[in-house]
Amino acid sequence: MQEVTIPEFPAFAGCKAYVNAGTNQNGTVAIFHDTMRSEKWTRCPRGGGIAAWFGFLYLVKIYTSSGNSRSVRELFCNEGLTYILRIVPQHFITGGDFKCVLDSTGA
Repeated sequence: MQEVTIPEFPAFAGCKAYVNAGTNQNGTVAIFHDTMRSEKWTRCPRGGGIAAWFGFLYLVKIYTSSGNSRSVRELFCNEGLTYILRIVPQHFITGGDFKCVLDSTGA
């Protein structure tokens, strides 16, 4: 989930929730089955990203708000992403909403 502005999130029955609202309320929530063991959670200090180990799998969740200015998104990519990816192993899974523009013409 993304665009979370609350520090705690009520998990669904049989699930756990891990919240990273961050200092700018640009947050994310990871919801996973409560039988899954997770450890070593890492959060981007300003929000927008969380990561954890699920057994041998490192899972990274990224969210960059479209409401932010380009400079804020650039700061997130330069500081937030490098922070959360500093311990990333050779193989990992990432998902999220990056708000990337590949071509200004829309092609």
